[in-house]
Amino acid sequence: ISGVSLFLLVLTNRQGRVVDRARALRHEIRELRAVNEHSSDVDEVAQQMHILLRRARYLLAAILLSTCSTLMCGV
Repeated sequence: ISGVSLFLLVLTNRQGRVVDRARALRHEIRELRAVNEHSSDVDEVAQQMHILLRRARYLLAAILLSTCSTLMCGV
């Protein structure tokens, strides 16, 4: 159980980093759109945001499944 707990700690730290990066990219997109609405830079940053959102979904699923695993071991 302690091994899964450490794994959950790692996953939640990574999730926090993904959220922080997504916030920074959202701010960058706003700045780029203020300068030029149809810039290729906006598309590039939006693609990075899409990748981050997919990574966040995978991390959330891993956190959920690890939590369920821990609960099942305790039963």
